[in-house]
Amino acid sequence: MVILREADEKAFFRSDAAIELARALGGWWKLLIPISLIPRFIRDLGYKWIADHRYWISKKADFCMLPDPEMEKRILE
Repeated sequence: MVILREADEKAFFRSDAAIELARALGGWWKLLIPISLIPRFIRDLGYKWIADHRYWISKKADFCMLPDPEMEKRILE
């Protein structure tokens, strides 16, 4: 779950946080701002579906790759 907390103590959750992040990032991310016109309970359903299927959407594996010995030398502890 995405939670965004701003300096003025406002907190945004789920789809509201994603919209606020898009607003803060600017650029083409601002194209997502009109989604705020959709009622929150519908947006949050979409947010939950994307969160549940993020690996399928991005075609990434649901596990972390272990670094090879060469990469381990570069990791700071």
